[in-house]
Amino acid sequence: MIYLLTKSILLPPGIFVVLGAAGIFLHRRHPALSLGLLCCSTLLLWAMSTLLVGKYTMRLIEPDRPLSQHQLDVFQPQAIVVLGADRTNSSPEYGGADQPGLHLLMRLRYAATVHRQYPLPILVSGGTGYSDRIAQAEVMAEVLKRDFQIAAKWKEGRSMTTWENATYSSAILQPAGIDRVLLVTEAFHMQRAVASFRSAGLCILPAPTFFLGPTERSHAWQDFIPRAAGLELTQLVLHEALGLLYYKLFYFSPDGPRVSNLPCPQFSPNG
Repeated sequence: MIYLLTKSILLPPGIFVVLGAAGIFLHRRHPALSLGLLCCSTLLLWAMSTLLVGKYTMRLIEPDRPLSQHQLDVFQPQAIVVLGADRTNSSPEYGGADQPGLHLLMRLRYAATVHRQYPLPILVSGGTGYSDRIAQAEVMAEVLKRDFQIAAKWKEGRSMTTWENATYSSAILQPAGIDRVLLVTEAFHMQRAVASFRSAGLCILPAPTFFLGPTERSHAWQDFIPRAAGLELTQLVLHEALGLLYYKLFYFSPDGPRVSNLPCPQFSPNG
């Protein structure tokens, strides 16, 4: 509850509401400060709602390139791990069953694509969340089987965070003799995911999908117009930035994420 409330306040659009409300509250006693807060809220809302800001800040956290054949040849992974994300609860068109949301479906689709080229066993990882009836891992396994004709070998259904994804997945894979993992998640989430899995003692090859940053340096005038799509991008960027900061403070050692001592190549999540 505290985590969700804090996230709602610090991330857009909550941060704009907080700044604006503070400006209104201070109007009589501190008119100059009030005006400054209201102007700051308005300017931040405009800037963070543009695709220009959203796309180019996304480049700061996304890998520079997707998975390559060379990386696969050198790394030789033993399994594919797919991380859970959003879902749609009680979808009426599927008889009331839970279904993957956009982000989770993109992860599952790319995992299926990689699996068809390299038929490695798949682990799906995701717990019940805060109000869900069944674990994300169950939904993921069902979708892989029904829509992609792929059977997940392992289902990790306890995790609530990326850190727990890594911890509980490692507890399943390492006893099975697996320590070289192809990790599938969205590009913007890859830095935190790789750091968490390496800290759990696994060798990781990043397999990012759903790149949201610009593919070229040019931009159109429409990129300066505020829109919901721009606000969604900046929200994702700030969410990951805050997540990385939180993990560095409370999870990772002072020297940073532990890199596995296993004899395997290390590929950066930033390319």
